[in-house]
Amino acid sequence: MVRDIQLIEPPAPRNRFYHLAGLGLLALNSWRHRLRGYRTPRPWFSRDAGRILEYDRAVFDNWHRHIADYLEFDLELTGRHVVEIGPGSDLGTGLLWLASGAASYTGLDAHKLVGPKTRSLHEDIARLIAGADAELLERLLDAVCRLHAGEDGPLRYRVLARFNLAKLDLDGFDLVVSHSALEHVAKIDRTIEQLSERVTERAHIIAEIDLQTHTRWIRDHDPLNIYRYRRQTWRSFAFSGTPNRVRPDSYFDALEKQGWTDLRIYPQRVLPMEYVKKVEPTLDQRFRGDPEHLAWLSIVVCASRAGERSWKGKDE
Repeated sequence: MVRDIQLIEPPAPRNRFYHLAGLGLLALNSWRHRLRGYRTPRPWFSRDAGRILEYDRAVFDNWHRHIADYLEFDLELTGRHVVEIGPGSDLGTGLLWLASGAASYTGLDAHKLVGPKTRSLHEDIARLIAGADAELLERLLDAVCRLHAGEDGPLRYRVLARFNLAKLDLDGFDLVVSHSALEHVAKIDRTIEQLSERVTERAHIIAEIDLQTHTRWIRDHDPLNIYRYRRQTWRSFAFSGTPNRVRPDSYFDALEKQGWTDLRIYPQRVLPMEYVKKVEPTLDQRFRGDPEHLAWLSIVVCASRAGERSWKGKDE
């Protein structure tokens, strides 16, 4: 099932050591991002179209499984306008949505990670998706061509400073998707409010959110490291793209406040409760008191607007 939960078992906690090690990595990360800028959200870099498409297809397939599990019927994609929050360094998922029948795809990001140099990559991805389907290939290549020509075709990309959606010149989205990106949005309440003004009444949100420490080595050894520090300390090392440390209930509240319904949030990866109980007392005060949700390292958020909102079926 989509909601099969993966149990993550890190090494025994060394709270004082990991607190100090985390501070050092925070300072290093902050310096690196301020000096070099935000490069890539992925733990690996490649220009190999095959490898990139394999990754994008896995993300795309996960969204489809979450949608089907949430709605309990296959969502008709024909005519849908899809928006992805934080597509990363390529728009392979966008090409997959178009190939599946979506009318348009828009990738929104706070950092310009897709540029002129990615045109040949997108063309190669389009060829891999289309295979022997000449008509589909022509349609996807035309979408890539129009994207890189700066035209508003079916494949779109927008970069918004500080992810301020008030500056977005598009609306009418029917499906909002995201993979490990919402946790990097600094003002999540504002973002959900602005996003809610740009969707149709038949819109759904399907978002995978990574709540775990992101920095490589300490991510595996101390997955709750980002919750150890006081707000002032955390902000002193902040850069554009720093994890926002927003917890599941805050995502729920923000969506509910903007009129989203049938909210469902469930974990994908969790920590053993015995581990959480050993670490929780050493975390910042604001992250204590809810060990069950603290154990959630990644979640899926599903929500609907007024139309098509019931997962019980179209006619109910």
